[in-house]
Amino acid sequence: MSVEYEYLSENEIATMVILAIVSAALTVGAVFSMVEIFIPEFITYWKEEQRAKKMIKPMASKEVIAELTAQRDKNRKKKMNEKKIEKN
Repeated sequence: MSVEYEYLSENEIATMVILAIVSAALTVGAVFSMVEIFIPEFITYWKEEQRAKKMIKPMASKEVIAELTAQRDKNRKKKMNEKKIEKN
């Protein structure tokens, strides 16, 4: 009984190696092109978001300050009314 092995010829091995190198190069190129496209877009988006947050913060804090001031004034009125009642 003889066992015959089918080995790949040198041309087939070389073809497979070349295909592996080409596919790796295409993958690396695709990754770099995605990075080149999306990173600047993301940086621009992030900067705009930060700028928008900075613009919104003062308005939100003014609203909070207004609410706290109104609450403080209500508490002052209650205390003043209680003092007036105690004096009477």
